[in-house]
Amino acid sequence: MTLAPVDRTETSNTVASALITVTARLIELMNREIEMLRSMRPRDIQTLQTEKTLLVQAYDEHIAQLKTDPESIGTIEPLLRDELWRTSRSFETVLAENERALRAAAEANDRLVQAVVVAAQSQAKNHAPYDRSASLAGKSGGSGAAALSLSLDREL
Repeated sequence: MTLAPVDRTETSNTVASALITVTARLIELMNREIEMLRSMRPRDIQTLQTEKTLLVQAYDEHIAQLKTDPESIGTIEPLLRDELWRTSRSFETVLAENERALRAAAEANDRLVQAVVVAAQSQAKNHAPYDRSASLAGKSGGSGAAALSLSLDREL
């Protein structure tokens, strides 16, 4: 019994079509991620991670299939090859935009954390610590730094 030869063009077209579909879905997902970052909702990105991981795995598999036979790219139908090229360019653009948005969000987060640290250090300098007797350490009587008033919310 002989096996029929595999049609290289058909296989290449199938892989190219699948790659276009996966890449387009990745572009949509990354655009949503960018919007979340710009809307200062970085925690919402977590909801996209499972799908993003699956899409990236599928993308890598399709790219690997094309790389196993680089000449097969030449057998892809011209219109499909053009669409693959356009989708790939769009993906590269979105990747760069996503990286910029991630860096901007990380920098904003770093600035916020630094501002909180500076504010806490400033407050600590303005208030003497308490000693074991609940008196301001290093102060005698009522003179010196003003007491720091705190209130705690005990509700969870």
